[in-house]
Amino acid sequence: ASGIATFNGGNAQTINKSGSVGNPVFTRLVINKSANGITLNTRSDVSSSLTLTQGIINTTSTNILNMNNAATTTIGNATSYINGPMNYDMALNGTRTLNFPIGKAADWRPVTLTAVNNNATSYTYKGEVTNANANSLGYVKPATVDTVSHVHYWDINRSLTSTGVASNANVSGNQTILIYYGANDGVTDPANLTIVKN
Repeated sequence: ASGIATFNGGNAQTINKSGSVGNPVFTRLVINKSANGITLNTRSDVSSSLTLTQGIINTTSTNILNMNNAATTTIGNATSYINGPMNYDMALNGTRTLNFPIGKAADWRPVTLTAVNNNATSYTYKGEVTNANANSLGYVKPATVDTVSHVHYWDINRSLTSTGVASNANVSGNQTILIYYGANDGVTDPANLTIVKN
C-alpha cells in the first residue's frame, strides 16, 4: 500500500503482462530515467500518484495509462510526459482537477481539466494530443475565429467507466480547461487565443 515503483537508468524499458493475469497496478509510479523511455505493452493503472521527473511513457489506445479515482499527477515537463493517450477515472460528486501530462512525439502539450460531476458515478476522461492540422477535422469555425491550429489539436472525451459508452450525464457547473502551447505552434497574438470546442 505504501510502495513506490521507480523506473530509472538509461535503457529502454517496457511494462508487460503474461497470460490472463490482471493488468498491473502501481500505487506510486515514479519516472526518473537518464535516457530512453518506457513503452506500455498492456494497460497499466496508477492508484495513488504518478511522478514524472525525466523520461517518456509511450502509450496507445489499448496499452493505456489509467489514473484510478483520486490518483494525482502534475502536468509533467518537456522531458517527461505521456506520449499518447491517457485516462482518468473520476467517481466524485463534486469538483476535481485532472492533470493530463500528455504530448506527442517531441512535443509536450499538457492539459488541465477542472471536471464537475453532480453524482459519484464513475466516469473515465480520456485525453490525447495529435500533431496535425485541426482544419483536417472538417468542422465549421465560429464567426469569431479566424484560424485554428495547423500544428496540434486535443481530444478530451468522457465515458462511463463501467461500459466505455460516451456520456454527458451528471455534468454540473462550469467545466474549465487549460491547454498549453509551445514555440512550434506559431502563436503570434496570444492575447486573442481562444479554445474552439466541437
